Amino acid sequence: MTNEEGGVDPEEAQYEMLVDRVNTTATAWLGTTLGCAQCHNHKYDPFTQKDYYRMMAFFQNIDYDSKSFGDGTRYFEAAIDLPTRARLFWRAFAFDAANAVTSPSSAVQSFTAIPSQAEGVAQELGVALWPGIKPPGTVGHATMGDNWRVQTLHYLPANVFFRSPDIEMLRIFDLLDRGFGPDAVAEWMNGNGYPTAALWYPPPEKAVIGLKYVYLASRNKVFVNGTWDIVLRLE
Repeated sequence: MTNEEGGVDPEEAQYEMLVDRVNTTATAWLGTTLGCAQCHNHKYDPFTQKDYYRMMAFFQNIDYDSKSFGDGTRYFEAAIDLPTRARLFWRAFAFDAANAVTSPSSAVQSFTAIPSQAEGVAQELGVALWPGIKPPGTVGHATMGDNWRVQTLHYLPANVFFRSPDIEMLRIFDLLDRGFGPDAVAEWMNGNGYPTAALWYPPPEKAVIGLKYVYLASRNKVFVNGTWDIVLRLE
């Protein structure tokens, strides 16, 4: 999080944030403390002061996105620069700093980085997609139709103009994208602090999720790994 208290020097706050990142990373992932190396070397310590500031330089040279929690508190998150929809490979090893012993590497694993469609639109709107509890699962199970661009729609029966998509639509789509079934979306949202009155109308007659002014309609009634469109209600 950022320190926005009155009188705070931005560069000093940035430095303190970097120190915290170095120390936390060392404790969590290296199983050691680097606090002493911030100021001086130890004769038998495998990490030198130079190593400390090399690691700090790594965090200093990363691009960060400024984001906000629901209460307006700002924080910085490392910008993702991995190639998307490409197969990436990784492997891991353990390092015993005290004895300077490195384990054999693990077997090579792979994953595909898939961007969150709903998160991208939420950022465009300037709102947090999941400010509280975040849903489980990984995205890649649904596709947005062509009309998910930010726009103003007109609901004729009540002569209401509204912005589409709103955050409720985006959260519902994100759950579908994470592999939730349409009938489970409202239950998860209402049970985890995101109230919704969304109703699922299943096939064969329909395959839509009903909201106040729109339907989220599964194209061709394919709602598993399908494409979802925003359709204005007429009634």
